[in-house]
Amino acid sequence: NKYHADTTIKNSLHFFIWDISNFLQLVENFTIFEIIKINDNEYIVSSVLEREKFEEFFEVNLNCPEAESLGGFMLKEIGHMPKVGEAIEFEKLELVVTSADQRKIKKITVRVN
Repeated sequence: NKYHADTTIKNSLHFFIWDISNFLQLVENFTIFEIIKINDNEYIVSSVLEREKFEEFFEVNLNCPEAESLGGFMLKEIGHMPKVGEAIEFEKLELVVTSADQRKIKKITVRVN
């Protein structure tokens, strides 16, 4: 029956789209990918990455025990809620706010110099 086939295809497509949107929301909410390598010198890093993990991965010491995350470190160093594009340099690294809203930093581009 043609109606049944169309309904099944539409339902399948609906579930497929629903699954992808849920997956993307999980990535955003739970930060499945905390460090994404773009090339040998550039990474996209989640702001919620623990400071200690960041220090270990990039072989640096941020000297900021009060910051629990990379985003917390950025807030402390910049001194206000940064806008996209604001950056700091630290040792061999340049950290650039790549994604943020009015309440929090989301992603940070890290360039190794």
